[in-house]
Amino acid sequence: CACYSVCHLVDYTGKGMIAYIPADKAKETWHTIEPLVQKSLRGIESEVTPDDILDGVIDRNLMLLVVEPESPIGVIILSHKRTPQIGFLEIDLIGGTDMAKWMTEAHNAIILIAKKLGVSKVKALGRKGWHKHAAALGFQPKRTLFEMEI
Repeated sequence: CACYSVCHLVDYTGKGMIAYIPADKAKETWHTIEPLVQKSLRGIESEVTPDDILDGVIDRNLMLLVVEPESPIGVIILSHKRTPQIGFLEIDLIGGTDMAKWMTEAHNAIILIAKKLGVSKVKALGRKGWHKHAAALGFQPKRTLFEMEI
Protein backbone atom coordinates (compact mmCIF):
# COMPACT_ATOMS: atom_id res chain seq x y z
CA CYS A 1 0.00 0.00 0.00
CA ALA A 2 1.40 3.37 -1.00
CA CYS A 3 0.09 4.89 2.23
CA TYR A 4 2.53 2.85 4.32
CA SER A 5 5.65 4.11 2.57
CA VAL A 6 4.40 7.70 2.58
CA CYS A 7 3.46 7.62 6.25
CA HIS A 8 6.80 6.08 7.03
CA LEU A 9 8.39 9.20 5.51
CA VAL A 10 6.01 11.36 7.56
CA ASP A 11 6.82 9.56 10.80
CA TYR A 12 6.04 11.92 13.67
CA THR A 13 7.27 9.63 16.43
CA GLY A 14 9.28 11.68 18.88
CA LYS A 15 8.89 14.92 16.89
CA GLY A 16 5.57 16.22 18.13
CA MET A 17 2.32 15.24 19.67
CA ILE A 18 1.13 13.28 16.57
CA ALA A 19 2.83 9.92 16.03
CA TYR A 20 2.48 7.57 13.09
CA ILE A 21 2.37 3.96 14.27
CA PRO A 22 3.79 1.62 11.60
CA ALA A 23 1.90 -1.57 10.78
CA ASP A 24 4.58 -3.73 12.38
CA LYS A 25 4.26 -1.83 15.69
CA ALA A 26 0.45 -1.63 15.83
CA LYS A 27 -0.15 -4.85 17.74
CA GLU A 28 2.34 -4.08 20.51
CA THR A 29 0.88 -0.60 21.12
CA TRP A 30 -2.78 -1.53 20.60
CA HIS A 31 -3.57 -2.03 24.30
CA THR A 32 -3.09 1.72 24.88
CA ILE A 33 -4.88 2.80 21.69
CA GLU A 34 -7.86 0.41 21.61
CA PRO A 35 -9.87 2.17 24.36
CA LEU A 36 -9.79 5.42 22.33
CA VAL A 37 -10.85 3.54 19.18
CA GLN A 38 -13.67 1.82 21.07
CA LYS A 39 -14.96 5.11 22.46
CA SER A 40 -14.78 6.82 19.07
CA LEU A 41 -16.62 3.96 17.37
CA ARG A 42 -19.42 4.11 19.96
CA GLY A 43 -19.86 7.79 19.17
CA ILE A 44 -20.66 7.06 15.52
CA GLU A 45 -22.69 3.86 15.99
CA SER A 46 -20.39 1.99 13.63
CA GLU A 47 -20.57 -1.69 12.72
CA VAL A 48 -16.78 -1.64 12.53
CA THR A 49 -14.98 -3.09 15.54
CA PRO A 50 -11.60 -2.16 17.03
CA ASP A 51 -10.32 -5.55 15.81
CA ASP A 52 -11.38 -4.61 12.25
CA ILE A 53 -9.33 -1.44 12.52
CA LEU A 54 -6.29 -3.23 13.96
CA ASP A 55 -6.47 -5.79 11.13
CA GLY A 56 -6.69 -2.95 8.58
CA VAL A 57 -3.61 -1.28 10.05
CA ILE A 58 -1.64 -4.55 10.14
CA ASP A 59 -2.68 -5.29 6.53
CA ARG A 60 -1.59 -1.72 5.61
CA ASN A 61 -5.04 -0.76 4.35
CA LEU A 62 -5.40 1.81 7.15
CA MET A 63 -2.96 4.29 8.65
CA LEU A 64 -2.82 4.79 12.42
CA LEU A 65 -1.86 8.10 13.98
CA VAL A 66 -1.85 8.61 17.73
CA VAL A 67 -1.93 11.81 19.73
CA GLU A 68 0.65 11.86 22.54
CA PRO A 69 1.90 8.31 22.00
CA GLU A 70 3.46 7.95 25.46
CA SER A 71 0.01 8.32 27.03
CA PRO A 72 -2.49 8.42 24.13
CA ILE A 73 -5.29 10.97 24.25
CA GLY A 74 -6.40 10.76 20.61
CA VAL A 75 -6.49 8.48 17.60
CA ILE A 76 -6.75 9.13 13.86
CA ILE A 77 -7.43 6.39 11.29
CA LEU A 78 -6.79 7.28 7.64
CA SER A 79 -7.06 5.44 4.33
CA HIS A 80 -5.86 6.24 0.84
CA LYS A 81 -8.74 5.72 -1.60
CA ARG A 82 -8.34 5.53 -5.37
CA THR A 83 -10.66 5.42 -8.32
CA PRO A 84 -9.50 5.26 -11.95
CA GLN A 85 -9.73 9.07 -12.15
CA ILE A 86 -8.83 10.38 -8.68
CA GLY A 87 -7.28 9.56 -5.35
CA PHE A 88 -8.10 11.04 -1.97
CA LEU A 89 -7.28 10.61 1.69
CA GLU A 90 -10.18 9.64 3.91
CA ILE A 91 -10.42 10.25 7.63
CA ASP A 92 -12.11 7.04 8.71
CA LEU A 93 -12.07 7.80 12.43
CA ILE A 94 -10.85 10.59 14.67
CA GLY A 95 -11.51 11.03 18.35
CA GLY A 96 -10.12 11.45 21.81
CA THR A 97 -9.95 13.91 24.67
CA ASP A 98 -8.79 17.54 24.74
CA MET A 99 -9.26 17.75 20.96
CA ALA A 100 -8.94 21.54 20.95
CA LYS A 101 -5.39 21.02 22.22
CA TRP A 102 -4.29 18.84 19.29
CA MET A 103 -6.69 19.36 16.38
CA THR A 104 -4.51 21.91 14.56
CA GLU A 105 -1.44 19.67 14.66
CA ALA A 106 -3.54 16.67 13.61
CA HIS A 107 -4.99 18.68 10.72
CA ASN A 108 -1.48 19.69 9.61
CA ALA A 109 -0.30 16.05 9.76
CA ILE A 110 -3.27 14.90 7.68
CA ILE A 111 -2.64 17.59 5.05
CA LEU A 112 1.05 16.70 4.90
CA ILE A 113 0.23 13.01 4.38
CA ALA A 114 -2.31 13.88 1.67
CA LYS A 115 0.27 16.00 -0.16
CA LYS A 116 2.90 13.24 0.10
CA LEU A 117 0.36 10.81 -1.38
CA GLY A 118 -0.23 13.24 -4.25
CA VAL A 119 -3.95 13.62 -3.63
CA SER A 120 -5.87 16.86 -3.82
CA LYS A 121 -8.76 16.02 -1.45
CA VAL A 122 -9.32 14.90 2.10
CA LYS A 123 -12.75 13.46 2.87
CA ALA A 124 -14.42 12.53 6.13
CA LEU A 125 -17.74 11.25 7.38
CA GLY A 126 -18.80 12.47 10.78
CA ARG A 127 -21.69 12.84 13.14
CA LYS A 128 -23.63 16.10 13.27
CA GLY A 129 -21.53 17.45 16.12
CA TRP A 130 -18.52 17.53 13.80
CA HIS A 131 -20.00 20.19 11.52
CA LYS A 132 -18.52 23.03 13.58
CA HIS A 133 -15.07 21.38 13.79
CA ALA A 134 -15.06 20.46 10.10
CA ALA A 135 -16.06 23.93 8.97
CA ALA A 136 -13.35 25.52 11.11
CA LEU A 137 -10.76 23.29 9.38
CA GLY A 138 -11.92 24.16 5.87
CA PHE A 139 -14.17 21.17 5.12
CA GLN A 140 -17.38 21.79 3.18
CA PRO A 141 -20.46 19.56 3.61
CA LYS A 142 -21.10 17.69 0.36
CA ARG A 143 -23.85 15.18 1.10
CA THR A 144 -25.90 13.42 3.75
CA LEU A 145 -25.49 9.74 4.52
CA PHE A 146 -28.67 7.67 4.70
CA GLU A 147 -28.86 4.19 6.16
CA MET A 148 -31.58 1.57 6.25
CA GLU A 149 -31.56 -1.73 8.10
CA ILE A 150 -33.03 -4.72 6.29
